[in-house]
Amino acid sequence: MPVQAFLSLWLVLLAFFIVLASVSQPEAGRAVKAIASIRASFPSDLPLGSPTDEATNLFVEAERTLPERVGRLVETDLPVAPLRRDPSTGQITTDMALDVLFDGTGVSRQGDALLRRMAALLAVPPEGTLLVVTALVADGDAASVDRAARIARALIDHGAPAAAITVGTERATTKAARFVFGLRPVGAAS
Repeated sequence: MPVQAFLSLWLVLLAFFIVLASVSQPEAGRAVKAIASIRASFPSDLPLGSPTDEATNLFVEAERTLPERVGRLVETDLPVAPLRRDPSTGQITTDMALDVLFDGTGVSRQGDALLRRMAALLAVPPEGTLLVVTALVADGDAASVDRAARIARALIDHGAPAAAITVGTERATTKAARFVFGLRPVGAAS
């Protein structure tokens, strides 16, 4: 008799939570804020709210090693700002001064060295992922759009897949190009 009562109570609670879950309406904005808050409170390399299967496990592993892979890109003597990682998105950002990245005729020797290494990194993404970079050039003069296009052309010429590159301009207080690295699962919408 006590076992039947316990099981009955358990089934009633289970039914209550099923009904509660079926009538709830998640709000994407609040969910993103909640996940960002949890990530800020409990830093981890594992993404929250993801199902687990083989493809997801590959993505989690790739996301975990992204800082190391991008770190190797900028560990040379190139004049690149230290890496910054956004814990809520997992994206990694670095900057390079425009006067170092470009010279009067186009991409400088140091800039070309960075873009060549970046293209090699983008060309061989971790299994099951697409490593992407967004290059944002400080918008302070008429040449900003041309500089952004030169970055894209140089990356593609050095072997980076076009699907992995996004370029644009942004308002900024410093004259620099900002590179933002991130991962997408293969087949994910851009």
